[in-house]
Amino acid sequence: MISLLIKIVMLPIIILFFSYFFEGVYFESIWQTIAAIVLLAVVGVVMEAVLLRRKTFWLSIVLDFAATAVLLLVIAEVFDSIHVSLTGAILIALVVGVQEYFVHLLLINNGK
Repeated sequence: MISLLIKIVMLPIIILFFSYFFEGVYFESIWQTIAAIVLLAVVGVVMEAVLLRRKTFWLSIVLDFAATAVLLLVIAEVFDSIHVSLTGAILIALVVGVQEYFVHLLLINNGK
């Protein structure tokens, strides 16, 4: 549950930051931004539940990075008024990957 809360707080900050300061990321409406955040958060939590163990720590971070980048690109294709460039998706995924590193450490160290 703590992972979902962290994602619900951090993902909007990350996406809004890139929307305002990077040309390659544009979300036209708030509901599309919320839909993208919810999708990314749910997929991230499910992946953690399935994959995250001490032995798969780095694998889960790499897969979080890849899933975030791919999902952002897919979301941009599904919604006409969202634009996420490949560079934007990779940069957001990198920041999310760094954040996930710390979340995964927290989860593993607390036995969750």
